[in-house]
Amino acid sequence: MNSFAVRKLAGALVLALALNACADGTGPDTTRPKPPELGGSATLANVECLVDVPSVQVVCRMPGRGPGGPSRAILGSSKIKLASSNIVSDTMAEEWRMDVTLQNLMAEALGTPDGVLRVGSKVFHESGPTVTAYKQAGDTGTVTVTNADGVGNFTRARQPYHLYDTILPPQAVSAPEHWILRVPRTVKTFRLSMMVFAPIPSEPKVPDVAPDTVPESTYAPEKISTNLPLMSGTYVRDVVTVLFRPGTSQEERQAAVNSVSGTVIGGFAIQGDGEYYVRIADDGTAQPLLSAIDQLNALPQVIGAGPEFLEPEESFAYIKPADGAEFNDWQIRPALADSFNWGLEAIQAPHAWGCNTGSTSTRVAVVDRGFHLTQVPDVALNKRSISGEGMWPESMAHGVNVSSVLAARGNNATGMTGVMWYAGLDLFGVGTDSRGNPTVDAVGKYVIRDAVWGLSRAIASGAPIINLSIATSWKTHKPSSSSTADLRRVNSSYRRIKGWVTYHEVLGRRPLLVVAAGNTGHQYDTWWSSYPRLVDDFEERVLVVSAAMQSTQGLGLASFSQTGARVEIAAPGVNVGVLNAVNTVTPEMGTSFATPMVAGVAGLLLSMDRAPGHHPKHAAGVLVLQAHGCHGAAAGGARHARA
Repeated sequence: MNSFAVRKLAGALVLALALNACADGTGPDTTRPKPPELGGSATLANVECLVDVPSVQVVCRMPGRGPGGPSRAILGSSKIKLASSNIVSDTMAEEWRMDVTLQNLMAEALGTPDGVLRVGSKVFHESGPTVTAYKQAGDTGTVTVTNADGVGNFTRARQPYHLYDTILPPQAVSAPEHWILRVPRTVKTFRLSMMVFAPIPSEPKVPDVAPDTVPESTYAPEKISTNLPLMSGTYVRDVVTVLFRPGTSQEERQAAVNSVSGTVIGGFAIQGDGEYYVRIADDGTAQPLLSAIDQLNALPQVIGAGPEFLEPEESFAYIKPADGAEFNDWQIRPALADSFNWGLEAIQAPHAWGCNTGSTSTRVAVVDRGFHLTQVPDVALNKRSISGEGMWPESMAHGVNVSSVLAARGNNATGMTGVMWYAGLDLFGVGTDSRGNPTVDAVGKYVIRDAVWGLSRAIASGAPIINLSIATSWKTHKPSSSSTADLRRVNSSYRRIKGWVTYHEVLGRRPLLVVAAGNTGHQYDTWWSSYPRLVDDFEERVLVVSAAMQSTQGLGLASFSQTGARVEIAAPGVNVGVLNAVNTVTPEMGTSFATPMVAGVAGLLLSMDRAPGHHPKHAAGVLVLQAHGCHGAAAGGARHARA
């Protein structure tokens, strides 16, 4: 493979080779005439050299061109120069030997990604050595590299290279590396092609694993083509998707990406690796894309490379529900999300609804206060049971706000739609006395006793998914600056919560708990909200949710949202449309309203897959899946909203 038309190899330079031999031989087998230096186009990546063994001649040229003329700059690029000296053709030992130096002709250091770390430069045998003629008819023999410093996967598997293990400042020349090739006496001429891989600080670096985001600009209309002569379908003209073999080093990924003069602009992370989205040059045709795909697929470290195809929206399974005025104008692309239903659009809920809209037999519990079901029919339609609703004032409607996001009845020409159109809601009120009235303590805050009892009743009910948009009222100290009394109080409350969850686990009740992270800001860990700490002890069935908001870059974490290692996911939690106590759609903000989005998606997934042993948290990392069509996922696109 000798037709790479590139300027660089990922995080590195692919440059040409010139063998500038000396003529200070000592006998017939050590005659060292000086071959010409090279000149030409800087867009060619490698150089081919033909070695005439009897005359000790080396003639180099660029692929597809004639011999190069004299020039200080290799291929006219003024970047690097390889020079040889002390060439020896030893026919008795059957060796061809020479000393080769590397010179940096650039204005920045060579052989380092950051100016400090020493990586060095590798001169790969891109192809060959390959015998082109024997001295007599019938002769055989193979030319091989006998003292390579290592092998890699530059353009083929187990490819020999010579390592110049140094950082070369501008204009510096390396110490010589001694190259030795085994050349049988039968060989008259042989060919070899070399390429140089040398990181420089200014080069864009290819990450070790694929990024987990794709910028919306990838799909700019001017870059989309449909059914050009060389490519059918609708695709992005300047983006190649690349999947590497497991275990491929960062350097080999770098080499592959730069072999097509590419730049990594995004990706799709999967299991610690993933698919890279690589931007290439675009001339308005399909030819650069097809060439890049062919070049990448020929590399041993690449499993597959291909176009980023787009399906027309009409081919996706999606549903736009007809609800109230604020919930009757749906965008299919997350980047266009707006109005009260922007959160549902951002997680691509219409595509999930094309697969499943939930079921009244799918039970989801909500532990909260202030449900007001008599005034809010969209939520009442999905009620399966209610315990401790309480006679809360209209100003306290947190429970109905949360429940409407999770499962307001959809597509009924009124109110709004929740993530689940159909659900069996089990509603558990907190902070009420035996008559269903708010307790004195509960009017202004949640009481840990009542909240824990509500959670315990929800688990005991057998609901497989429980939404906890509730939080404790601890002072927002950082643990490092808190008093012993503060820490003891928080730990004591958590032991009570953990104790009840453990009690039910012993009895075989193991629901998915979807828990709000809390709203006291980035500087405070979710440790202070008590409930998120459940993930420490029940990792397999607790999801802690932060709140995301719209930003110019897409989705970002809301400033009020608590964070920390316990947070696994973020969902829209700013300007989220909810139903209030008088059945009006209003905007709300908080991790309380991000949490039912996650619980609702878990409910959709559970409605789709009721296999024995199936657990909602394993059904999907909830909002982490793509849901175009019906491929076992719900509400995709929000993988970009991960905490």
